[in-house]
Amino acid sequence: MYINNMVKIIKYALLIYFFTFSQAQADRLVPLKDWIFKNENYLKDKVTQSYLINRCSAAYLLVAGLTQTNSDGILSKQFADISQDLMIVNANILMSLKGWGQKDALQNIQDNVKRMGDAYYADAKDNYAKTGEYTSVGYIRDDLILCKKTTEIFLKQYK
Repeated sequence: MYINNMVKIIKYALLIYFFTFSQAQADRLVPLKDWIFKNENYLKDKVTQSYLINRCSAAYLLVAGLTQTNSDGILSKQFADISQDLMIVNANILMSLKGWGQKDALQNIQDNVKRMGDAYYADAKDNYAKTGEYTSVGYIRDDLILCKKTTEIFLKQYK
């Protein structure tokens, strides 16, 4: 119960952060397809799973924030909920892998998702300035497609 409540708090805090205080100069991310090519064992290795889950959590929170004002907010909530589910999975992976308690695992996830979210947000703003689209062009679109596939695998494996 504690972990679910803490992840909800982190999810909403990160959403607010991304769309109000995000850094202008965020570190840029390597496209996930390139990262996967270099980390072929990503579905079996818990360290690379954790990284990928953080990336997908950040990508889903980006979409949740971008769709927040659309219609009744259902799409935004769906993406935020998927991100939350991934954070819970990742907290369990980190607690098992590193022997951390919930607090340390959640702090690590929050820090990583925030950093990755900053990069996604900066790139999404650049995409919008160039094309009028935030996520339907470039590596962010490709990352979201890969995240959809891997999220299904991770949620089946760990839920």
